This record gives sequence, C-alpha cells and structure tokens, in this order.
Amino acid sequence: MTELQNIDTQADYREAIAKLGGYMSALAGEQQVATELDAKRTARDSKPQNEAGDPIALADELLSGNAVPDDLGKRIVDTARRIATLRRAIEHQRAEVTRIRGEHSHRVCRAAAEEHAALVARVIKAVEELHAANCAEVQYREAIEQAGYSTGHLPAMAFLPRGENYFDTSDPDGGYAPAWLREASAYVDSKQLPIDVAEQSAHIAARRTRDAAVKALSAG
Repeated sequence: MTELQNIDTQADYREAIAKLGGYMSALAGEQQVATELDAKRTARDSKPQNEAGDPIALADELLSGNAVPDDLGKRIVDTARRIATLRRAIEHQRAEVTRIRGEHSHRVCRAAAEEHAALVARVIKAVEELHAANCAEVQYREAIEQAGYSTGHLPAMAFLPRGENYFDTSDPDGGYAPAWLREASAYVDSKQLPIDVAEQSAHIAARRTRDAAVKALSAG
C-alpha cells in the first residue's frame, strides 16, 4: 500500500480544524467571562442596600464624567448572546470538518479499492479453505467411528466456535457466511465502494421515477 499522507496535510481540512479550534477557544473565553459576571451579579444582589453608597455622590460622579456606569445586566446579556452565537458556529463548523474529512476519505478509499478488493478475495479463499479443512477433520474422525473405533483419544480440533460451522458459505439454511460471501464477492467483482453503489441505485431509482412520470403524462 502506498504510504498515505496524514489528513492534517490537506490544507482545507487543516484550515477547517483551525477555524473550529478558534471558535472553541473563543467560547471558552466567553464562558469564563460569563462566570465572572455571574459572580459579580450574585455579590451585588447580596450586598446590603445601605452599602451601595451615597446616591447623591454617585449621581454627581456620573454627571461629572468621572464615573462610568457598569451595566452588568447588559454585559451578561451580550455575553450570553456571544456564547449562543459561538455554539451555533461550532456546530456548523464541526459539520464542515466532517464533510471535508468525508470527501478526502472517499477519494482515498476509492483509490484503495483495487488493492482492498484483492485482500477481500484472499479472505474469501481463506474462509472457504477453513470450511473445507473443518469438514475434512470432522470426516476423518467420523470414518474412524464408522469403522467401529472410538475417537476419544483424538481431540476434536475443527475450528467450530460453540460447535457451529460459521464458515460454510454454501449453507442452504443461509446464515452469516452465505450473506457475507454474496456481499464480498460482489465487491471483489465490481470494486465499487458502498457509497458509490448507493448513489448509483438512487440515480437509477430517480431516473425510473422520472421516466414513469413522463410516460404517465404522455398517456394522459
């Protein structure tokens, strides 16, 4: 297999990840501000009224321009709005990262399909050989039993988990192995990725629907 470059080397993926990281960092900062503002509000609300200061002196300070009112409520609302905006941005950016990763993954997997299909063909051959070897081992012991002897001195060494032959791809009763073989063989023959098969099927279905609609309109 050709050595693959890490997906981080893809510029669009790297930029999307960096953008997501920026949003998440900004969100953490805003959440810290929100915590601090909430603490200030709690302290202010719990402060005795007579400790709030001389209202006349405070008003004179404001009018003179020496004091700037700290609109705590507005700061809390603005911070909450920024947090909500950043959370929405993070959600959309995560979807964008997933989309970009999916596009690169599709390209890589499509390029790998030929080599991967060869590996699957090897698995098919191994499964069929394992089934044949299992049958040969069982039949060998059965032949000894049929001759009147006991095979108690020979260990039963066929690979049959829980006593079942999961590797019989020709089992008339069906099961996992035959279903797997059909899917694996189709893949080896076509070398098409599942997503490509699904898209092709959807395209064919859409075309048939369109043709049926045109035919119905013509008949009408």
